[in-house]
Amino acid sequence: MKDTIESYHVRVTKPGKSDVGSMPLGNGDICANVWVEQNGDICLYLSKADAWSEHLRLLKLGKLRVRLTPAPVAAEQFHQELSLKDGMLHIHFEDSQVNIRVWIDAKHPAAHVEISCGDEHTIMVTAEPWRTQPKLLEGMECHSSYLMYGSPEPVWESADVLLTNQTDAIGWYHRNETSSWRKTMDLQSLSELAGRQTDPLLHRTFGVYLTGQGMTRVNDTALTGENSTNYHIICTAYTAQTDSAEEWIKQIQKISAEVEKLDMAKVYEAHRDWWKNFWENSYIFVGNEQQGETVTRGYILQRYLNGCAGRGCYPIKFNGSLFTMEIPENSAGETFHFDPDYRRWGGPYWFQNTRLTYWPMLAAGDFELMQPFFQMYRDALPLAKYRTQAYYGHSGAFFSETMCFWGTYANQDYGWDRDNKEIGLTDNPYVRFYWSGSLELCVMMLEYAKYHRDPQFIQETLLPIATAVLEFYERHYPRDDAGKIRFAPAASLETWHHVENPLPEIVGVRTVAEGLLELLGNDLDGNLAARFQQLVNDLPPVPMGEENCRRFLLPAEKVMDTHPANTENPELYAVFPYPLYGIGKPNLDVGLETYRRRQVKDSRGWRQDAVQAACLGLTDQAREYVVQNFSDVSPDYAFPAFWGPNFDWVPDQDHGNVASLALQKMLIQQDQEKIYLLPAWPREWDVKFRLRAYGNTVVEGSVANGKLEELAVTPSSREKDVINMWEYNP
Repeated sequence: MKDTIESYHVRVTKPGKSDVGSMPLGNGDICANVWVEQNGDICLYLSKADAWSEHLRLLKLGKLRVRLTPAPVAAEQFHQELSLKDGMLHIHFEDSQVNIRVWIDAKHPAAHVEISCGDEHTIMVTAEPWRTQPKLLEGMECHSSYLMYGSPEPVWESADVLLTNQTDAIGWYHRNETSSWRKTMDLQSLSELAGRQTDPLLHRTFGVYLTGQGMTRVNDTALTGENSTNYHIICTAYTAQTDSAEEWIKQIQKISAEVEKLDMAKVYEAHRDWWKNFWENSYIFVGNEQQGETVTRGYILQRYLNGCAGRGCYPIKFNGSLFTMEIPENSAGETFHFDPDYRRWGGPYWFQNTRLTYWPMLAAGDFELMQPFFQMYRDALPLAKYRTQAYYGHSGAFFSETMCFWGTYANQDYGWDRDNKEIGLTDNPYVRFYWSGSLELCVMMLEYAKYHRDPQFIQETLLPIATAVLEFYERHYPRDDAGKIRFAPAASLETWHHVENPLPEIVGVRTVAEGLLELLGNDLDGNLAARFQQLVNDLPPVPMGEENCRRFLLPAEKVMDTHPANTENPELYAVFPYPLYGIGKPNLDVGLETYRRRQVKDSRGWRQDAVQAACLGLTDQAREYVVQNFSDVSPDYAFPAFWGPNFDWVPDQDHGNVASLALQKMLIQQDQEKIYLLPAWPREWDVKFRLRAYGNTVVEGSVANGKLEELAVTPSSREKDVINMWEYNP
């Protein structure tokens, strides 16, 4: 068994032809695609989690090219290694004795390119901007905004600005002198609230300031150095909303100067320590030759991508993260060629997609990476409350399926033409009544609270959001003659647009309300506790069918559509993410029969069959899907975890994270205090693992030759709660 991170470093022996040959680097906020071209040039796309344009496109910061003279072009002696253990890319030209190390400091906002040569070389570092002129976003390219897709007015995006006459430095920035935020708020009948909030896009300025030891400025886009064997390039990246561009320039210059003064030996050590702790925090290493190595590699590389991009001010984008490339878009029989700023589905966050990046972080113990996701919804809560009152005349809050980071719909979904249309009623039928993501968000927060036991999070994030969401469901729908809530008009995810009493809403409300009552107990305000219990009592039955004496779940009590509009299996939401049926739960046979009858059978992209199979203890099915997802490596990309595009974009962050979550649930599942070990684990697979459980518990162990060889539980008081499912299912 290969049970070290070093065993899964990504090694390449040929330079790349373009950015599809790139390797990902990141410090959680600043990221880079790095590749070496055939002529020996080193190229970098730099990106940042908060680089939002005036129209909600998440832009690259820009591109750099590093050229050495004489050029190290002996491709047959080329070695490149992405060192996962410390988040560094090592490039070695053996014949030229040139060694290059590229990394993005885990503790400071700077990317580093360090070069050492056996002989003296000249260096040229060049910025290669492509946003040199204002750009009209039209047709399919405007899809990479999505907020402004279909706008009746032209959508212009401003150009980048080069810094001029810098002393031994170059730099550039993008500044939003206009913003689509206020237009969005006005269109969606939120003008009064807009007058009390700050435009999050206007005057947002982001860019790079680049210096090099012993290097001088050639012009506004280039630095050079001559006759040296060592070079060190520092790229400082920064985003701020400032009153003027001049103020932003002063701020980034100050930050750059501070970075240059740092003790690089200590910086390097702290950077390596961060990655060391990241990998030691949790792991899964699967044996059994090819299958095991494929699964382990996929799990490690996907978690690495999460670590690279997961500590910025905003959640990881499901559609490309911070690693988009210049790849063709195929739509409606046409092929389009756009720059690397393009991503299908643009800037808003689809909850259905975004959530899947964050579910595996619980068992992995990557709690720090979850904060931007929770923070976005906490920040959007005031808008969600205001909008509920404005649209529907009652209190509470809902979060829409497609959401700009500040909380509104994308304008394309809401509808540009509002003449004679009901306030709040979206043009897009796929999201018109699709609000159940609000409930799953609360369930994830409940799970986080069970894992991490953070009282501040419970009081400041979980309770305010969950209370407002439950209040929405408490007040929004009518009651029938029996006093039960009648969820109508309603949808069952994106698949069924016209239903009554959809399963995801019923089991979602129940899971959230009962979860709060269980988690907080007597600490929950008595009035709230009574309301939550009454809400559970008022729910209609979970939709259920029966045939040949076999019961199975239904997507809704009534479905009025004649054909599905998407390819989800809403009925299986009672298995995951709302665990009413599964290992250790009553009526497991209902979940199994529902899974057997599912209409769509797949686990690519955002589809979650692999997870639900594991939750139901279907070992062979879970294994098949996990292997399938992690084996789906495109030959077009040098980095094996640049999945997709599937339904979204490359790299598709759902594809690998679905498989990661399923793999975790094959190893460990939980129900209250019980920890079910190996509930869907193949006896043929050896494994070494370290994962988290509720109550700040760590479970680590190993399996070999079909037996649990080692098990350690911290704290030891939780050992009594572990149930080895192999002993129950020998």
